[in-house]
Amino acid sequence: MRFLFRADASSAMGTGHVMRCLALTEALHDRGHECHFLVAQGIASVDRRVAAEGAVLARIEADGDDGAEATCRYAAAIDARAIIVDGYHFAEPWRRALHRCGRPVLSFHDGVVEGAPHADIVLSPGLDELPEKTRALAPAALWLCGPAYILLRRELRRALAEPRPVGEQPSILVGFGGSDPAGLTVPVVRCLADRPPPGLRLEVVIGGGVPGKDGVVEALSRLGAPLRVHVDPPDLGRLMRQAGLAVSAAGGTVGELAAFGVPSLIVVVADNQLVGARQASSKGWCRMLDARVGLSAAVIAEAARRLWEAAEERAAMALRASSAVDGQGVARVSDALIAAAERED
Repeated sequence: MRFLFRADASSAMGTGHVMRCLALTEALHDRGHECHFLVAQGIASVDRRVAAEGAVLARIEADGDDGAEATCRYAAAIDARAIIVDGYHFAEPWRRALHRCGRPVLSFHDGVVEGAPHADIVLSPGLDELPEKTRALAPAALWLCGPAYILLRRELRRALAEPRPVGEQPSILVGFGGSDPAGLTVPVVRCLADRPPPGLRLEVVIGGGVPGKDGVVEALSRLGAPLRVHVDPPDLGRLMRQAGLAVSAAGGTVGELAAFGVPSLIVVVADNQLVGARQASSKGWCRMLDARVGLSAAVIAEAARRLWEAAEERAAMALRASSAVDGQGVARVSDALIAAAERED
C-alpha cells in the first residue's frame, strides 16, 4: 500500500514534525509499504534522511485553507491508502477539506490545534490527559494517546535494544532541537563549561536545521572544556544511552529520552511545547523550565548542575521514564494505520 505524509520543516518550526513522521515511515517500509512525503518547506538535512529511507519526496506550494485540494489530488494520483498530517499551521478549514477527500486521515495532536482535528486516527503521544471536550471534537476517531504511542526512529529502537550501561554515566547530553530557534546551545554550554562537575563530559548535539551551524561548532570549539560536538548525528541513540543527564528543548525529544531512561531538564522554547512538557514533568520524568519568559542561560546551566548533584532524584526519574515508555509505540501506530487503510477495501 502507499501512504502519503504531509509535513514541513524549517528553522522557525523545527524538524520534529517530519522526524516523527519519518519514524512511522520506517515502520511502514519494514512491512513492505511505500511512503510519499509532500512538503512546502524543507531543510536539506531532513530531506536527505527522508530520501535515504526510500520515501518519495515531492514539493507543494505553501497552501492556505483551500490548499488541501492539492494534497487530495496528489493522494488520488498515487492511490494513497491513507494520509498522515503533522503540523500546527494546518488550520481547521484545511483539515476539514482534506478529510472530505475520502481517505483515512491520521492527524497528530499536541494539545495546541484549535478546532476539530477532522481525522479518523488522532495521535497524541505526548499527552494522555486530554479533557473530554477535546476528545469530543472527533468523537468517531480512534484516539492514540500517551507514552505507549511515542514514536522512535529505527536507529533509536536499535540502540534501545542493546544492553543498558552499568553504573553512572559521566556525560551530560545537551541539545535544543533540530533548529534551536531560541539560540540556546552556545550560551548554555558556555555556562556549563565555566564550572563543569569534576570528571564530567559534555556531549553537544547540533541539529541539522540550526542556522549557521558551522559558526556554532566553531564557538563551542573555543570553549576549551571537556566536550564533544555532534552535528545531526546518525547515532543519537548511542549518545542517549551514555548520558547521565540531558538538557534538552521540550517536544518530541522528551519521549525519546524517557525511553532510554535519561533524567532530563527540559526547556520550553515554544508555546506548542508547554502542555506536553507540563505532563511529562508531572509524571516525574524530568524537570521543566520555561525559556519563553526570558530565562537566562546561566539559570538553565545552574539548574542542570543541581540536578546532576541530585543523584537519587535522577535515578528515580530514570526509573519512572523507562518504565513508562517501552519503545513499541511506532508498531502500535502503524498497526492502527494499516488497519484503517485495509478497511477501505
